Amino acid sequence: SVSQSRYPAMSSFKRLFLKLQLPILALQEMRVLRSKATFLVENTRMQKWVQSRAINAPIMWYPGIQSRKYELTSSQYPQKTGCFISIGRLNEARKGWDRLFLAYKKAYDSCNDLPNLVVVGAGSFSGYTAELLSTLLPRYPIKILGELSDDERDSTLNCASYFLQTSHEEGLGLAALEALSFGVPLICSATDGSREYVIEGVSGTLVEQS
Repeated sequence: SVSQSRYPAMSSFKRLFLKLQLPILALQEMRVLRSKATFLVENTRMQKWVQSRAINAPIMWYPGIQSRKYELTSSQYPQKTGCFISIGRLNEARKGWDRLFLAYKKAYDSCNDLPNLVVVGAGSFSGYTAELLSTLLPRYPIKILGELSDDERDSTLNCASYFLQTSHEEGLGLAALEALSFGVPLICSATDGSREYVIEGVSGTLVEQS
């Protein structure tokens, strides 16, 4: 996952620096894991990994947004008629923005009455993503809203038809959990995080990385 997203974009110096750090980080990791600390983990894969190495059993942790009803069945999906929405830091390649825009283009070319695609997040696109977006914006109903206040983001999210996540990797994915708290179904790339909360046909659907 890292090789598909962040690592290729790093400078040679940064790659070398990370490689030199690895032995030190491995020793620190071993020391912490062998302590009597109790670890909070955010997905099943991490839970199994820590459990195989730590003294105390780790505890699965989710953020405190589960009070709202978030499970919905496939028969309820058409109830919302708003946009497709995706939320995340715009300058992070691991979010898979390129494939989000290319997938939306392909879908819209096949069905031009699709809802608008709205992207919300801090930062800005650069490189290939920025170039791709500049070619798509004049022809496709894609809106980049940038960073919104919490109330503005919640209002936009509450009206959405689907939440889209195209991340190469995601430890949990708080924005997707927030979408579920508003009853917005998910279409997510399969990551360690999305496998925790996407129940096929209940809360959304998973798309495998390949």
